[in-house]
Amino acid sequence: MSRAVLPFALFLGLAAVTFGGRAHARVFDYKDSLLAPYMRATGGLSSLNQDAFAGTTGAGTSVDGSSRWDYGGELGLMLAFTPAFHLRVGAELLQHRPVADAKGTNAGGTELFTLNSSVSILTPTRLLSSYFGPRGLCATIFSPARAWPT
Repeated sequence: MSRAVLPFALFLGLAAVTFGGRAHARVFDYKDSLLAPYMRATGGLSSLNQDAFAGTTGAGTSVDGSSRWDYGGELGLMLAFTPAFHLRVGAELLQHRPVADAKGTNAGGTELFTLNSSVSILTPTRLLSSYFGPRGLCATIFSPARAWPT
């Protein structure tokens, strides 16, 4: 195959794969079903910074590491009492990116220790919500929180 024909053949192959088949998705509607499993993932910048280990270094000692990212996931069930009133029950695991091999130094720059820190939280989720209005606005009615740091 010549070099001029190769890009055209790749384009045709990708077009056939992309537009040639039919895609199917499961659409959940509370009018048809009362119970559905769900999965949710989160991630982003962390506001934890050095809070997990800030009070452990002592006076005049600084640590050069911080937790910059966090991520998590949730698994659970959604239960519909009516099309506008729902209960969500699940478990969520939150994890901050671990700090590894952060150097702890004194004011003179002498290395005193190496720090490793990891924070993860397992929390049950319970949420009652109601959807109302012409646009289906959501209002959280009840959402107690309890977490277990690990």
